Amino acid sequence: MDTLDQLEMADFAGHLNESFAVQLTDGDAYALELIEVSELSRPPDQPGRQPFALIFRNARTDAYLAQATHLLTHEDLGSLSLFLVPLGPQQDGMHYEALFT
Repeated sequence: MDTLDQLEMADFAGHLNESFAVQLTDGDAYALELIEVSELSRPPDQPGRQPFALIFRNARTDAYLAQATHLLTHEDLGSLSLFLVPLGPQQDGMHYEALFT
């Protein structure tokens, strides 16, 4: 897979509602579903890629991921080390955000 600084929003948009596996330190896998890919604003004179955000969801209520860099794996995208920020529990499970700026 490309390095993180080369990934674009389009690389993830085709994988909405697909599962990403997170390896936990105890060896267990924790499944996250990509539920949103959204464009972020940027100043017109800022060079580089368009910033974007990814929102993941997990339906588990017995365990949450801490804010940290986690290794996610996806069948097509391969392994990605993403900094995930918990957004808090929602009715459909815990939500996490990863930003690409």
